[in-house]
Amino acid sequence: MHAKTHALALAALALALGSGAARADIRSSAVVSGFGYSLIDLRPDDGIDPGITLLTAPRFHGGTLGAARAFQVDRDLSAAGFALRSEDRTQDSLNMFVPLSATAGLPGVSSSAAIGGSLAGHGASLSAQGQLLNDGARAGRREGTFFDAVALAALVVGGNGGTNNFLLAPYTQVVWSGHASLRAESTVAPSQATRELAYASVYFTLEDAALSTVGSFIHDLVTPANGAPTRQGFDSAFSLSLSNASGAAVMGYLQAGITAGGKLEATPLSLPPPVPEPGTVALLLCGLGVVAGAARRRGGWNGAAAA
Repeated sequence: MHAKTHALALAALALALGSGAARADIRSSAVVSGFGYSLIDLRPDDGIDPGITLLTAPRFHGGTLGAARAFQVDRDLSAAGFALRSEDRTQDSLNMFVPLSATAGLPGVSSSAAIGGSLAGHGASLSAQGQLLNDGARAGRREGTFFDAVALAALVVGGNGGTNNFLLAPYTQVVWSGHASLRAESTVAPSQATRELAYASVYFTLEDAALSTVGSFIHDLVTPANGAPTRQGFDSAFSLSLSNASGAAVMGYLQAGITAGGKLEATPLSLPPPVPEPGTVALLLCGLGVVAGAARRRGGWNGAAAA
């Protein structure tokens, strides 16, 4: 089951993407490549082949999701802050790791998300990226302009262990692995009115049949809170493993997702700036309750990667 919605206030996607290629003052991206699984036979002589079966569950918040948003504010067109909004969302509610994509764009701000390839042979990939042009002379008139994108290849519904799960054959160990690359860049120094913010994140968790976390890989990348121009990057291979040492098949649960975003926001006078939470971005794009339960079980989003 596929669902795709569009809310585009201006037919200017080509202009937005074309102009962004020449200059992007706020840019972020999150990419996972070479993702897939390997199986290890824990009892090679028992006559039982190692195996894994990806299961389906027909729930609205399950499956695979790609979503992108672009939001533009221009107070030269309206004193109250005239806003244009572009959104794209594609979802397969039944299956995990389904190829799909979403793109949103307005003049000067754009974002996209995609999931592709196959888990076989570690050929799956996820990507989320976006960019925002900051006209320094008019930055104060465009405060509030932002983009964000999310690619979720295995959603977990809060409180019930998730809709995307797999069945692991007896005496089988599965190793999920891939490579993550995050980028966050801001290039224009803050003014008295505005500052640039960019962020990217990756989050993979693996749970056993008892919903206990047996492995996680989580990393957040955020440009400095003071808005100073910077270019940040993070690259790392990761792997998560679950073993079934019993003579019966057991369930396992996988959550896999990435987010990327950027914003031209007001410079606070005294209060410390809020740090965007990847979990919040995912909730906004996916609907309430999609990843809340998983975040609660982890005790909140972690700022470090673990394998």
